[in-house]
Amino acid sequence: EPGRNGGPRGDLLVEVLVSRSNAFERQDMNIFSNASISFGIAALGGDIRIRTVDGDIIYTVAPGTQSGTRIRLKGKGVPSIR
Repeated sequence: EPGRNGGPRGDLLVEVLVSRSNAFERQDMNIFSNASISFGIAALGGDIRIRTVDGDIIYTVAPGTQSGTRIRLKGKGVPSIR
């Protein structure tokens, strides 16, 4: 249907709101997640499943890993569109 007085129609403006996630927290181009592991895996090392925005991956925890250790998974953050 034409706009007012036969003129062009107006635009539809949509505001996108990203829902908060219980699994992930975003800071700039980085995404943070928490993984709970057993004492045995922390002490002796072993494989764990880590949830990413692209799906789960298997990560090998190094023996002697301490609580609070941060692990960087390169290329698993927010894609750059620049």
